[in-house]
Amino acid sequence: MTLIGTDRHVVCKRSKPPPRTADAACIAIHDGTQDRFLCKDQSQQQWLPMVEWLSQELATRCGLLIPDCYVIELEAQPGHYMFGSRWEGGAEQFALDIIKKVTNPEEFSTIYAFDLLIHNVDRHLNNYLYLQLAGDTIVKAVDHSRCLWFSGWPMPPPPPHPSTNTLRGYSVWSQDAVWNKAIATVTVDKWRQIQKFDIQDVIDSLPQVWVEPGKRDELLGWWGSPDWDLRNKQVIGALP
Repeated sequence: MTLIGTDRHVVCKRSKPPPRTADAACIAIHDGTQDRFLCKDQSQQQWLPMVEWLSQELATRCGLLIPDCYVIELEAQPGHYMFGSRWEGGAEQFALDIIKKVTNPEEFSTIYAFDLLIHNVDRHLNNYLYLQLAGDTIVKAVDHSRCLWFSGWPMPPPPPHPSTNTLRGYSVWSQDAVWNKAIATVTVDKWRQIQKFDIQDVIDSLPQVWVEPGKRDELLGWWGSPDWDLRNKQVIGALP
């Protein structure tokens, strides 16, 4: 088994129950660094860690700000590999006035375009990370559990239904964070530059217990195909 790199494979001695969230398995704690990781395993969906990792890697290539992610293993559960997102200090819970304080509001447009590309239906207003940094409020994207295969494959055409958390969230944040279509379009352009071999390298370097061969083949067969190109054009057409 090949892990994605020793610098992204973290073994933790301790864990504690997660906060109230639908998919988290635990919070893992590294004794040396005291880093905390919000972990997700395959108990909810077999493909969940793979989807989270893929989404994070794609998000990074599309220019999104996201927390660092790792393959987490607990000493008490050797061989049980979890997706772990590093817990970032200084985070605030969502409140209606926080969007007006965000000092990188263009990030909302970047995230929205990315969510259309991966058909993320669950970008509710607490699936943004609001960080207090040196007096600024920075927004990042977190949690990509409800995308890619979640709504079936091939993914439904964009945009998601107006009743989804992603569209409902957009209707709220777009009142205070000015929509920037140019920024959103750049996100799609960066997505288009990702090559099939990039996706293959990411998948094949994961713990293979995460990878369903059928889903690997579906994604690689789709990437770069006419249907993939059509989705890119549909996303551009769906941008407000």
